[in-house]
Amino acid sequence: MSNIQYIGAPLGGILATTQDEAQDDDDSWANQGTISSNLFGVSAAAGSGKTYAFIKYLVEESNITSNYCYIAPTVKLAAQTATNIMEGFRKSRQSDRIKKIKFITSEHEAKGAVAQVAIPLYGGIGMEVIKQINSCEPDSGTILIFTTQTFLNIVDMLRGKKYWDIVLDETFNVISHRVLPLGETLEERSVATAVFDSLVLIDENDGNRMLPRNAKNLLNSSNDKAKVPFFYRAFNKNLARELLAPSVIVKFICKVETEKQGYIHMAAYIKPDCFKGFNSVINLSALLDETLLYLIWTKVFSCEFREHDYIQKIVNKNDTHVKQGKYITFYHALHADDTASQVSMRSSIKTGKPSKFKGSVAESILDTLAKNYGTAADPIPVCFNKYAGWMDWNTVTKKYPTLKFIEGSPHGLNTYSESTVIGALCFANYHGVFANWLCKEFPELGMRPKELSSKMRFNDLYQQAARIALRDMNNKKDLVVVTGSRADVDRGLGIYHGSRDGGQLGNIPSLRTLRKSVKVKDGKVDGRTTKARKPTSLQDKIDKLTKKISYEKSKGRPIEYLINLRSELV
Repeated sequence: MSNIQYIGAPLGGILATTQDEAQDDDDSWANQGTISSNLFGVSAAAGSGKTYAFIKYLVEESNITSNYCYIAPTVKLAAQTATNIMEGFRKSRQSDRIKKIKFITSEHEAKGAVAQVAIPLYGGIGMEVIKQINSCEPDSGTILIFTTQTFLNIVDMLRGKKYWDIVLDETFNVISHRVLPLGETLEERSVATAVFDSLVLIDENDGNRMLPRNAKNLLNSSNDKAKVPFFYRAFNKNLARELLAPSVIVKFICKVETEKQGYIHMAAYIKPDCFKGFNSVINLSALLDETLLYLIWTKVFSCEFREHDYIQKIVNKNDTHVKQGKYITFYHALHADDTASQVSMRSSIKTGKPSKFKGSVAESILDTLAKNYGTAADPIPVCFNKYAGWMDWNTVTKKYPTLKFIEGSPHGLNTYSESTVIGALCFANYHGVFANWLCKEFPELGMRPKELSSKMRFNDLYQQAARIALRDMNNKKDLVVVTGSRADVDRGLGIYHGSRDGGQLGNIPSLRTLRKSVKVKDGKVDGRTTKARKPTSLQDKIDKLTKKISYEKSKGRPIEYLINLRSELV
């Protein structure tokens, strides 16, 4: 690390002071015009060099005095890009600009990375970013580098936005599903519900939007914390910040109670308002028009992503979908009957029912990968859910020394760009309650819950697959991508031109068939009298779907949604 300044800042008081100052300022978020005029989208294949193209753009003489915030999803990508920007300045004989780069991160994260502003652990990274942006001189050529989460935490507290250009490397989760546990006993549920009602007001006239009753008391009900600590772990500072942020909408979905537990389901989504006022906002993303951020902001909020001529021209020359497709073979680990989900992974390969890790689908898939690929000296990367509480992660990692378990979120790193095999097996499935609410809340999307969940899951798998050598434009080696379902393989074949279908890797049976193969004796199943179900005829299905189309049409659903239903009918 070079030229590190250790700057301490208190954690408290951010929402109480800085946000008020930003909103009192004439240049605050509420007075900064529209966003569509300065919102750019760079959509290209993973590994096509989007970040490299931005750095080439940055070193142009026209940008010498421009102030930029480069925002990355992870600290590792931020550090990698900071190093590459410095190298770009050296090659273009602009070494004097290096001193204007400020990579802002915590002290422990900065180890081994190039950082020029490192905040001691538990210091205020967000406060430091606010200070740097709000106090910076216009046209000073300053370049700030920090993470996406930090940016989303403080964007509503910034002033002087018109002096800054924002570069987002990869889209962020524009909407999130939150679940608050209410407790197992009636007493716990009663206390948790009372605390929730004292903190939050649900506005039924605004689509069940949640509003804080009292900002200062949002997390200060200490008398009840001992009674329902699990509730307060979920109702944390992130949720409190979302309830207070002007650009975030938090909606109450429903309250669900079972014999074992009670829950409150909520959703929080970010409006494009948070980007108002910046000189420009450039979003670098693989398959941008397939992301939920793009779909919601364009179809619901009527934003328009303009093409960035300079950057787009460079990445269009490096289409990995075309250049690397002929080297890729896709395999699916699950049977063709089944969908890729966490439920499938935790099922027994003998019964199809919930299982412990031993004897599960997850174990069988990892056994197959370890048997066919990788060595202890050169393990293959595998994106995989940890399934906390269901599996002993330390035991699993020790059992498979030929597999290197890595995170599943997009990060644009080149860490595994020499690998030729990857297990893209980290499934992010939308909860049914959330998916149903999402489609009803945003009918403009024109999608049904299963279609939406499948689309978003594949976007995650696409990012996972792009970790290996296919992101190297000069790669000539054969590549293997092992994903979950048959449907995911079909999507991959459709995107990567000339790629091959390897079929199923391993011999996991159909979970759907296993679950249906319950033995029936004496007209009873598991002790319950059964009644023969009348087979559904094709005409019954047609009649049911025709009625659904008529109903949805009467509700004014978008034409895209009706077209999807009609195509299913055909």
